[in-house]
Amino acid sequence: MEKGVSMNMDSLLNYLRGGSSHGYRQFGAHPVWEDGIRKVRFSVYAPYAQNVALIGTFNCWQPWQMQRLDCGVWTLTSSEPQEGQMYKYQITTADGQLMDRADPFAFGSELRPGTASVIRFLEGYRWQDEAYMAQREKNYNRPMNIYELHAGSWRVKDKTDSERFYSYDELAQPLIEYVQKMGYTHIELLPLTEHPLDASWGYQVSGYFSATSRYGSPVRLMQFIDRCHRAGIGVILDFVPTHFVLDSHALLQFDGSCLYEPNDPNARFSQWGSALFDFTKPHVLSFLRSSLDFWCSVYHFDGIRYDAVSNLIYHNGRKEDGLNEPGLWFLRTTNYAMSQNHPQVMLIAEDSSDFIKVTAPVVYGGLGFDYKWDLGWMHDTLEYLHEEPINRKWHHNE
Repeated sequence: MEKGVSMNMDSLLNYLRGGSSHGYRQFGAHPVWEDGIRKVRFSVYAPYAQNVALIGTFNCWQPWQMQRLDCGVWTLTSSEPQEGQMYKYQITTADGQLMDRADPFAFGSELRPGTASVIRFLEGYRWQDEAYMAQREKNYNRPMNIYELHAGSWRVKDKTDSERFYSYDELAQPLIEYVQKMGYTHIELLPLTEHPLDASWGYQVSGYFSATSRYGSPVRLMQFIDRCHRAGIGVILDFVPTHFVLDSHALLQFDGSCLYEPNDPNARFSQWGSALFDFTKPHVLSFLRSSLDFWCSVYHFDGIRYDAVSNLIYHNGRKEDGLNEPGLWFLRTTNYAMSQNHPQVMLIAEDSSDFIKVTAPVVYGGLGFDYKWDLGWMHDTLEYLHEEPINRKWHHNE
């Protein structure tokens, strides 16, 4: 075990100031080479922790002391950890409490109900979707027909089996064949970010850089998207930027402080029984912006559908509660950065508000989305069409 290699302080400071889209390159568990030996560098931001130690299967869950940098980042480099092994950070809070936390930047997670992070090296996959990537665009002038599904329930082996999920390998062929037969151009997947509860469909997230372990390894997800692209099918990811799960191994009071959530307890929790992100904290902006960039850069997703955008526009998603200025700042700065870094990736708002310029470019005062969901379709429009034609004149408000 060694204290380890030097880190890029300019990149770290840019992240902490809220200007980074690439925090995943600095934080988490990364392979590094030193004197011809491959080692693993662990880095975590925990500025209010009294101490941080690394525990895992490679040290029999006995703490290894991490080094604290002046900016509140803790780091350690060792040649002993190997890919596929589990780990956590053992944090001692300012008041002396001991807590074991999963890595906010972990690229892999233990299968639930376990909560450890897993060392995953994402470099080296050889993509074969060059032709698709070269011609993909935002589809303003192309037919687009999206099939949305939850990977865990579109097809299951046995509803009573805890391992009932189809893997990415098993899903790929029947799903691609079905989508092609039905004339869809894109698949939209409910959140694949790690989450503890199957019944949540992925909308209460615990790992923003970890593809859920339910359906296979990160490489298998890459292969799944690769196969979709080679079949001419785009893949969109549902993403949850507003709130995160309350489970004790995740982000809530991560280092003993309200590092990711609001300090004010009256503004801390959402109507969904989860914690809200605090967009007044610069590192939170970098954290979520980096997550969005990560899924597009590493996994080649063709679109991101932001969940609960109305809650980023208005406090509690209610116009009468006033504008959520920090949330609007997050949307504008993030969507502008995404449009610069990934100009062919579609940005889609799941927004139930009547806020103007949701799909206008940021430079023209908009929020920078390319598309907005028609939330009235599944209720108002279909209920209107369900009425006998002679009665529809009484339902034009729908």
